[in-house]
Amino acid sequence: MTSAYAATRGEGAGSVALLESLERQLLDPAVRADAVRLAALLHDGFVEFGRSGAVYDKTGVIAALAAETSEPAAARLAQDFQIKLLSEAVALVTYVTVREIEGGAELRSRRSSIWTLAGGRWQMIFHQGTPMPPGVAVG
Repeated sequence: MTSAYAATRGEGAGSVALLESLERQLLDPAVRADAVRLAALLHDGFVEFGRSGAVYDKTGVIAALAAETSEPAAARLAQDFQIKLLSEAVALVTYVTVREIEGGAELRSRRSSIWTLAGGRWQMIFHQGTPMPPGVAVG
């Protein structure tokens, strides 16, 4: 079966582009509200250390995202993507998110994810968000 999440070993640049696309999908409010799509993107052993310090497993993060209030797609901007293929089947993705909150203030986080190629598709197995104080340079 072929899906948007499928990839083959050794794709190199194709895997890099796909991984950025998958990360961006996870920022999309429609994907965040879709438990089936989230379950396909997240590995069964998934763990997240949230920017709040909370720790989530796959079930917990799917439930937390389903409870989020909908926000405009433009409200969460991802930038400064860096993708490192650590092996043919493991990749590290880092980037910064900027989210506008009430009053025009920005909430910035440095994000890192580990993706694994399992069963012919990339799945996120780990994610961490770290708050960035104002004035810290991106890049």
